[in-house]
Amino acid sequence: HPEVIDILRMHAPMWLLQMSSLVSASERQALSREVAGASRERMLREIGNALEALTESLPLVLILEDLQWSDYSTLDLISFLSKQRQSAHLMVIGTDRTAELIASKHPLRAIKQELLAKQQCEELALEYLSETEVAEYLAIRFPTNRFPSGLASLIHKRTEGNPLFMVHAVNHLLNSELIVESDESWKLGVDIEAVEVGVPDSIKQLIENQLDHLDAEQQRILHAASVAGTEFSTLAIAAGSGEDRAVIERGCSELARRHQFLKDYGIQVLPNGEAVGRYGFIHAIYQNMLYERVPASRRMQMHRRIAELGEAVYGEQSREIAAKLALHFERGRDYKRAAKYLEQAAENSIRRFAYREAVSLARRGLESLSKLPDSAERAEQELSLHLTLGVPLIATEGYAASDVGSVYVRARELCQQLGSLTDVSEVLWGLRTYHTLRAEFATAHEIAEEFLRAAGRFGDRELTMRGHWALETIFLHQGKFTLALEHYDQALAFYDPTRHRDDAFTYAQNPGVAMRCFAAWALWFVGLPDQALARIQEAVVLARESSDPHGLA
Repeated sequence: HPEVIDILRMHAPMWLLQMSSLVSASERQALSREVAGASRERMLREIGNALEALTESLPLVLILEDLQWSDYSTLDLISFLSKQRQSAHLMVIGTDRTAELIASKHPLRAIKQELLAKQQCEELALEYLSETEVAEYLAIRFPTNRFPSGLASLIHKRTEGNPLFMVHAVNHLLNSELIVESDESWKLGVDIEAVEVGVPDSIKQLIENQLDHLDAEQQRILHAASVAGTEFSTLAIAAGSGEDRAVIERGCSELARRHQFLKDYGIQVLPNGEAVGRYGFIHAIYQNMLYERVPASRRMQMHRRIAELGEAVYGEQSREIAAKLALHFERGRDYKRAAKYLEQAAENSIRRFAYREAVSLARRGLESLSKLPDSAERAEQELSLHLTLGVPLIATEGYAASDVGSVYVRARELCQQLGSLTDVSEVLWGLRTYHTLRAEFATAHEIAEEFLRAAGRFGDRELTMRGHWALETIFLHQGKFTLALEHYDQALAFYDPTRHRDDAFTYAQNPGVAMRCFAAWALWFVGLPDQALARIQEAVVLARESSDPHGLA
């Protein structure tokens, strides 16, 4: 809706940037410049402001279903909204399955317990339905029905009032044409004594029963859809299965119209301008059940075909769907391309400040690479993935975590193996920071000197700047303030603000901001408060100009 887009443009540009179909290419570029260097906290703050603006005149209900499968970013949003104190006509309703939360040790359970303890939410347990409530459900779903009085009792007896089982049981009766519409009313198509509700002991058996009532063509479509994903385009199904597009479109449309397995998500416009139908499974359990029925070798072939289609259709824009491509190549056992797109997906997550997801994606990329034969190309990709892993790992575990050290130690070994200068700055910086934050100053000093030696060999100004900046930091921590200031002056002489604009993403620090902070501390300690104040004021101004949240902190 135009008004919603205007609110997002005003209050949540970072979110609008993620919705590429709603903005023009020029606006995307402008938004990218506006949000450069922004943080995960800003994303949360923006959605809070946008929701507040949306609810100024009308109340809003935000419903989040199946939270037992939610990602960390969704949990962060729930936690953020629960802590807001400004007035907003907003109600957040979430559904989850407690048993699955406990079994999977999902973090939502801890968040829910905290919110309950602070009286920031209410939990309403969904109880099993009584026979009377089943009858009420039938009356609402099938108005003016002429069902025999014993139908509600029969359904309740077979499902024991489990709401999920009950709804599926009624759907089964409807799809089997045991419940039919005739003369503007609903009735049983057979005598009640002949009705077999067919509700099994588990949802898995229920799904098997539903599938048995589909023809072979519909079953083939659903099996191919289960490989394509929880949501998918008809083009992806056609690529995976080799079936005719028209047949796929017709089959999906019919299933969605009858509310069997699929629901209609409208039209998707591909980068080449082609419009295709988009559908999704009514419930992920359907997808999982169907996926298990596809032979493993057939699944592998289908995943690879779907991934290759996506790669061809999106071309230079493949990064936008990197996570999906990675999953399909991974399950298609094309580990080389899986690692490539897992790295891109991890980088996408870093730019959205979804650090836990980035760590998981990067580790999966490294696992894919481990299945390839040893080669210089594999080593280069492994080095790149280790560097991609470093920043989100620091964000989630801390600079001094042993896992962080292991990542950068391995990256250094790969740099030496490849003789790579391109990545050595990032590798050495990660190691230097790791040892500094562990108070291992002698080792950190050696790494800083290595910066300067490498800079001398290659005539690299950036390495020179980083070597002096590293020594400034180390000497400050050691109480050698005069030496720290000497290296600050030398680092500043080699600092290029235009070249290091994106360093806050790569290194989690902007050199121009951070080195001035360290210099301010050193000046204060040697008794020069006026100069210390001048340096820190310069740092604050620069951090604000570059929208650098870490620097401001």
